[in-house]
Amino acid sequence: MSDRRGIGRFGVAISIFCISFHVSGQQQIQGHVRDSLNIPVSHVSVVLSGASDSLIIDYAYSGPSGGYRLECPGAGRYSVTFRSLGYRTRSVRLHCPGHPHLAPRILNTTLFPAPLELDTVYVAPPPAVHVHGDTVDISVRQFRRGNEPAVADLLKLLPGISVDAEGVVRVNGRPVEKVLIGGDDLFGNGYQLLTRNLDAEVIDRVQVIRNYDSNPLLAGLRQVQGVALNLELKDSVGASVFGRWVSLKGMPAGFGQMLHAAKIASRSKQFAIADLNNTGRDATGELYELLYPEQLTGETFVGDKASLRTRLGNPNPWGSLQEFRYEANEAETFAGSARFEAGAANKLHFLLVYSGDETRAGASTSEDYRAGGADFRNSETMAYRGFERAGMARAGLVRELAGMRLEWVNTLKYSVFGERQTGEFNGRAVGGSAREVRSGLDSRLTWTRRLDARSALQVTGRYVTDRMPFRQWIPDISGSGSSNLPGVDGFIEQKSRNHLGFLGVEATCFRKASSGMLQGTVGVTHRAENLVFPPYDWFHMGGFGNGLFTAYMRGEIEQSFGKQLQLLAGGALVFGRNRYSGEDAFYTSYLNLLPKIRLTWNPNDLNTLSFSYSLGAEPSGLQEHAGAYFLMGYRNIRRGVGEFFLGRSHRFLFNYQFGDWGNSTMLRASLAVNREDRCLGSFRVVWPQFTVDSQQRFDRATSVSLGASGNWFVPGLESNLKAEYHLSRRIFQDRINFALRSLEGLSTRWGAAWRTAWDRGFNLHAGSRWNWSATRGDWRNTAQSSEYFLDLEFRPRPDWFLTLKSRREAFRGSGKPAIAWFSDLDVRYRPRAGQLAYRLGVRNLFNTRSYRTVFPTDTGEVTSTLNLLPRLIALEAEFRF
Repeated sequence: MSDRRGIGRFGVAISIFCISFHVSGQQQIQGHVRDSLNIPVSHVSVVLSGASDSLIIDYAYSGPSGGYRLECPGAGRYSVTFRSLGYRTRSVRLHCPGHPHLAPRILNTTLFPAPLELDTVYVAPPPAVHVHGDTVDISVRQFRRGNEPAVADLLKLLPGISVDAEGVVRVNGRPVEKVLIGGDDLFGNGYQLLTRNLDAEVIDRVQVIRNYDSNPLLAGLRQVQGVALNLELKDSVGASVFGRWVSLKGMPAGFGQMLHAAKIASRSKQFAIADLNNTGRDATGELYELLYPEQLTGETFVGDKASLRTRLGNPNPWGSLQEFRYEANEAETFAGSARFEAGAANKLHFLLVYSGDETRAGASTSEDYRAGGADFRNSETMAYRGFERAGMARAGLVRELAGMRLEWVNTLKYSVFGERQTGEFNGRAVGGSAREVRSGLDSRLTWTRRLDARSALQVTGRYVTDRMPFRQWIPDISGSGSSNLPGVDGFIEQKSRNHLGFLGVEATCFRKASSGMLQGTVGVTHRAENLVFPPYDWFHMGGFGNGLFTAYMRGEIEQSFGKQLQLLAGGALVFGRNRYSGEDAFYTSYLNLLPKIRLTWNPNDLNTLSFSYSLGAEPSGLQEHAGAYFLMGYRNIRRGVGEFFLGRSHRFLFNYQFGDWGNSTMLRASLAVNREDRCLGSFRVVWPQFTVDSQQRFDRATSVSLGASGNWFVPGLESNLKAEYHLSRRIFQDRINFALRSLEGLSTRWGAAWRTAWDRGFNLHAGSRWNWSATRGDWRNTAQSSEYFLDLEFRPRPDWFLTLKSRREAFRGSGKPAIAWFSDLDVRYRPRAGQLAYRLGVRNLFNTRSYRTVFPTDTGEVTSTLNLLPRLIALEAEFRF
């Protein structure tokens, strides 16, 4: 039997060889298959057979466009048969002349649907998670419970996606670059404005886009590892206007009003939000990525580190008190984003943001530390008041023609910042005041040309200007006498002007080879910074300046070895020349070769293992040391200016990822090692009475971090389990006042959460998070914090929801633990599904009013007591019309 099989196989091979050898002189038959609606039909079986004997001569399957191709062996009559499930079989007879030099015979056909009769029909629901290529399509219906107010609350329920207290969205541990809606980007890096305010009820699907590339002309020509989310709306939303209104009333004091509205269509999208409150709502946190750094997290552009900055940042660095807990601010926020298609080739985008934040805070702090073998204690009480008004306007134009893309983005920013502090430090009155005005322009032009199917060219130019006049009044510790602060003696006034100018251009060529990709970049930049202030009696020089010229070349090559192994190797050659001007003027030059390598192994579609190494050597310009800090910075305002600063580091990263999106199971483990062999810097700090020249040096600075996370969704139980662990250690040496000391820091955090998603009855969300940290410098100190949470939900009817959230947070240092309890209660009613919904809630149900935190430092331990929000009543309405 085996011999016969071998002979048969050999005969088939000979026949195929003879046929393939002869087809070069045969006539072709080609065409397209379409259905009755003139839509191409793919995967249709097309068989060529003899008209008399029905022997199969050739066969093919129609492609995505419905096209196919057959070969006639010679002159004669033949039959072509088209078969596909769900369509009627169609046969066509034809005659082939058989002459090899004739044009191909065109045979187009139309298939008509046929009823499919089966004895038994099994209807299975579509999968909740569908993977096609780099896109993971998640239907939120299976994970939604129905009482999620905003998109961020919905994303927390989805497998593989997490949202932290600051609103940062991560997919399997990796931060997302963009959150799109209907395929369009409305807020860029400030996507928290969208995710924290867009009504979750309108979302139908969430798409995870892996290897996301914001430039469609470069798709497939460069190695990208970014992740983006795309929100797809329900069909019932259509082009309706939808939104949410929230009203907050404190007991006894406090108020809040928030309104947002959106209209999302295929060719135009608009989103607007207004927020006014004094309840500590983190408006500045939502706007942080918009108003603070002008730097992309994913695709890098020339000049990304030339920031236009304001002082708007995260006002709540204490524990998990990010979500409407800390009594800190009176915020007002107005933002609007619109995107239009002006014809087939042009897209316009406008973004307007205004944020005002008036902060009142009071804190009492005690600090125990050791110096010179003796123990000391500092006690401090502070009353702080600060304000900022910041505005931003951005306009962008994208023009796409055949093989060409032009993107022009202009950003204007303006902000006013002021603060004043009064208090006591070890029984002595301290305080100060400051005011700053900042304005700037950031203009970026990017031109991309697709040269052919395998290559492209991109040129980017960027111009940044940033001006910041500054005035401050600080204590006159010299006792010289006169006061420039109205009504307050013992203060002196300082003025300064800081200006940043940046201009750069770079060109990049992309080339796709048979089994890899190549990329080369050349660029030049010039960055100038100046800090200017009037001469003082104690210091006669009028300012400092830096001028840094940089020229660089970068190259990358990505090579694939089969489908399982990819190697990326590259490097950069950077030449820099820095001119420092001050009391003296001098030049500093450097030339660096910076290699990098990444090896990725994909044994199958589920597992990925990667290793990467890179050498970093990054120069920076003027350094601001302790800018205008009051609650930090040891009781005095100081402003610094750097000369030339250069840091070198070796970065190693190991990463393992298991992603079975179909079964909603994701695992990730990573190990990062950062070795700073040499980190040198010098700077000049200007104090009110004197000038200090200092040097900092870090030798053998090593940091190691280990992270792991897991996500499992059990369809049978309709529940999701998430767990994470992170460990980091940093060891380094530095010199302070010419004395060398060693420092070590160790921190770890871990946690787990279990969440159910049942349609009716009860649901629960339970878990805990732990943080432990230790520092060793002049003494060793440890601290830990923990959080337990339990959220209970009850849905007696499809239109009613009852939610009770409870949390226990604790800090423990060297003394007794500090414990705080929080509970929130929400009742939601939706009388008309998809049209209107109401929510009534009570936050801080048990009226917890104070919160004590304990943090270790390298010299001691800091304990702070914070005031918290009182009990709040929240009324919320969702609308659509």
